[in-house]
Amino acid sequence: MSKEKGTFFRKLVVSTFLLALTLFVYVFTLQEIKTLNKNREKKLELLKSKQSAIEQRKIEIQKLSAEDRIVKIASDSLGLVRSLKPFDVINVDRRKIEQIKRILEDKYE
Repeated sequence: MSKEKGTFFRKLVVSTFLLALTLFVYVFTLQEIKTLNKNREKKLELLKSKQSAIEQRKIEIQKLSAEDRIVKIASDSLGLVRSLKPFDVINVDRRKIEQIKRILEDKYE
């Protein structure tokens, strides 16, 4: 009878240890998941703020590189005058253009 009791207590201790270990792993895993989710949310917020800053920079660049602004600065500060007609006009025969087009199509097909 004592041998059966010893075996029973040994099984009880081992099963209790396994249960405690399983619970510990479960709680640890849940805590890690919560921590990772918090980190993910922080990173997403940081990403959104960085994307917003990039968009603001793009808008600033567009404002600075707008043609009207550049023309105004060129005329006011540098005294440049904008021409109303193109400076150079190149005339090319339509047949030459089509001939070049055919040559390119034949070469790259």
